[in-house]
Formats: sequence, structure tokens, C-alpha cells
Amino acid sequence: GDRPALRRFREAYEEHFEKSLVSAIPALGYDAALVLIEGLRRGANSPEGVLKTIESLTEIEGARGIYSVVDGKILRHIEVVYIDDGMLLPIR
Repeated sequence: GDRPALRRFREAYEEHFEKSLVSAIPALGYDAALVLIEGLRRGANSPEGVLKTIESLTEIEGARGIYSVVDGKILRHIEVVYIDDGMLLPIR
């Protein structure tokens, strides 16, 4: 994808490690930490509070997608695209 959050993550990763980002794994780890930090940022101060806050998260933009928690599961919204003349365009 060419979303701003992924571009920012890729640039920061490549600058810090001085190598190209060739795997999705670092970005997924970043996104997992982002969900946890968002739970803490919203004022939770106990393990139970963090869990309750995380369970209420919706549309948190990470490097690899937009995350929401539904029925206790973290769901990643993905956008299906097609390539037209080198551009990624959403399928609607």
C-alpha cells in the first residue's frame, strides 16, 4: 500500500536500520504495539482497564491497515485495489 502511515513507518524503519524494509513483519509488530499503546493512552491504568479500552477501539490507523476490535478480535480493514498504469486504485 501507499498509505501515509505505511510510508512514514517505512521511512523511519529504513532511516533507523539503514536498510530496505522487505517484510511486513516489522510493521505488524509496530501495529500490535500501537493498539496496546492506544489502550494505555486513553487512560487505562490496570490490566483489566487496558483490556476494556482495547476492546472499544475503532479505526486505529497503523502501518499495515486500519484496526478495530469487534467481539474481542482485532480486525484489520484492508482495501482491495487494482493497478492501472502503475497506480493503485480502489475497487468499488
